[in-house]
Amino acid sequence: MQRKRFQLERKPLFTAIFKDDSVAALAQQAKAAHWAGADAVCADLANLPREERMQEKLQSLIDASPLPTMCCLYRKDILDGADDDARTKTLLTALDAGAACIDVMGDLFDPSPREWSRSKSAIAKQKRLIRKIHDAGAQVIMSSHPLCFLPPEEVLEQLRDFEKRGADIVKLVQKADTEEEFLDSLRATFLCRRELKAPFVHLVSGAFGNLHRMIAPSLGIALTFATLDNRGAYPMAQPPLANFKGVFDNLRFSMP
Repeated sequence: MQRKRFQLERKPLFTAIFKDDSVAALAQQAKAAHWAGADAVCADLANLPREERMQEKLQSLIDASPLPTMCCLYRKDILDGADDDARTKTLLTALDAGAACIDVMGDLFDPSPREWSRSKSAIAKQKRLIRKIHDAGAQVIMSSHPLCFLPPEEVLEQLRDFEKRGADIVKLVQKADTEEEFLDSLRATFLCRRELKAPFVHLVSGAFGNLHRMIAPSLGIALTFATLDNRGAYPMAQPPLANFKGVFDNLRFSMP
């Protein structure tokens, strides 16, 4: 299999993210993302019914566009009774279908505060999963969504730990609701850029979320997420791709 890959030496990668309740609808979104100028796509599989989570189905999503496809599946899953092992099985099916990158949660197999497991057994299981994904020729993004304010040093500590687990990309989404928190979120981005070896994704939600998201692609993050149309049945919180790229193109700033 000639697997597509995220070209991480090119920064930032504008990644169109979407979810829907059929693979056919996801494939249409992937095609639209290519024509809209996205660099990659991310398919959230959480709304797919069980019969749509088959390798043959998911392969049609991977083949829908020339863009590399990331697949994620968090705990807001429509399948009743699905646990981390079941979700991992679905993600491995996406891997077998040709996905370029698999999202491995930072607390996979051990739901934890800040989505950051410290369990030795869970971390060992995560590392085995990462090796399996790498052996298949795909990449791993290890993600966490604390959605609370974190001091810059704590952001770096968490992402550095993910880096040690073998992820190709490390990701954290925090919150900034005040001017002070916003300034500290910027300092966290700069700190990660200086200190981390792995490509990183540092994003912000809250009152200052949109401002940070719009400028972060110019500050060294590896990739960011955007929507094609957030008015559909399954809207996402990210900015529209055209607006996002317009800001980046016109800002005309890159880190020295």
